[in-house]
Amino acid sequence: MDGTDFIKTAELLCQNVSHEAHQRSATSRAYYACFLATRSTVYNYTPRQSLLACATVGRERDIRHEPLQRWLKNCSEAAVRGLGQDLGDLLAERGKADYAMDRAYIHESARETVDNAKDYLAQLRATEASLIGAQVDESLRRESGGKK
Repeated sequence: MDGTDFIKTAELLCQNVSHEAHQRSATSRAYYACFLATRSTVYNYTPRQSLLACATVGRERDIRHEPLQRWLKNCSEAAVRGLGQDLGDLLAERGKADYAMDRAYIHESARETVDNAKDYLAQLRATEASLIGAQVDESLRRESGGKK
């Protein structure tokens, strides 16, 4: 399955405005569409030796939420850095939807998050995958103090 298919699920869930659980789930699915697409791009276009040097990444599913954001945010290219910031914003919204049960989660919040996720996926597609990989490679080298 392609993780970006979750955006379609988010759209369907968002249509049911009478159930808060659907709105919360729409937000979560929208985030995961973005996370999975980004993770796949980073895994497939970043030199394997750089990912292995992290000591935590042997398989694609080993790439976790916060490190992925950090790697992108630490890139020198503004477009890639922006992806990291936007992914972080989507993760924060997903956190509210998934864990802040003491606060109502309204349709407008879910709709905005789904729209933002669709924009994010368009930006991810518009950014050259090899550029993302090269930028993450550079970010990982800086993080490890230049060691490879």
